[in-house]
Amino acid sequence: MPRDPRHPHADAPSPLSQAFLAAARPSVRRQLAGAGELEQVLGRLCEAAGSAWPQLGLEPALFAAYVGERLPESPKPLDALGSLHATDLFLAFECTRKNSRALAELERRIIPDVARTAREMGETPAFVDEVRQLLCQALLAGTADRPLQIANYSGRGALSSWLKSTTLHAAANLRRREPRHEHPDLDDEAAGVVADVELQYIKARYRGDFKASFRQALADLSERERNVLRLHAVQGVRMDRIAAFYRVDDSTVSRWLAKAREALLASTRAHLGERLGLDSREVDSMLLLLRSDLDASLVKFAESL
Repeated sequence: MPRDPRHPHADAPSPLSQAFLAAARPSVRRQLAGAGELEQVLGRLCEAAGSAWPQLGLEPALFAAYVGERLPESPKPLDALGSLHATDLFLAFECTRKNSRALAELERRIIPDVARTAREMGETPAFVDEVRQLLCQALLAGTADRPLQIANYSGRGALSSWLKSTTLHAAANLRRREPRHEHPDLDDEAAGVVADVELQYIKARYRGDFKASFRQALADLSERERNVLRLHAVQGVRMDRIAAFYRVDDSTVSRWLAKAREALLASTRAHLGERLGLDSREVDSMLLLLRSDLDASLVKFAESL
């Protein structure tokens, strides 16, 4: 009988850890190689996945490798690993393997959310049905030269949240390709109003997640980075006065500010992706939509300190 991979002998290699580390990013591999708790964390993820979907036939090592491929770089990769939505990620994994039961479960449990999200945008039934068909093709069937889009789900957020974001992007892309598809009688001004309503829906849907991610990003900054941002961006203190306070030259303060802004944006981007389970391309697109909120949050950020 094969040994239970969650309880390896101390002098034997750990099968789950081996599979995970072989597939992980080099930086993650360096951080977690030899981590005593890695096998236990992977075991808990496998146990949760197998318990939630017993009919899908969990193969622990294969699932561990799949998790390793998708775990992003993080200051605390073990914590990031333990916080993954294992049951959702396992369902997605089995869908990428064209497991018919997994595909049926995704369609039965998740796909109705796609239509609900599109309807919430105020779209007509015909447009909603077109979005649903496009997503079913991308998520459940794929194409000859492109894998199932469900493979982009990384487990950092709930699968339902990821699907909502995917629906919004699909609807926006379809609207750009066929701007008059559902509103052929609208002039340019009216069509612009429709597009603005769609944009406002996206902003309203994700503003809370953005603000929470922004607050986390502020906490990630060093004390000096928060101070120079507060002094310059919020209180309007000139750089030469900040330089005098810190006894450095103006160019140094300028570099500090640039570095702090970059760090704030990068950290906000990372936290937003983790909260919503989005890949970097989707997060970048969302931040473009929410740029005005980012600016407003920076102006008000003294309230968050």
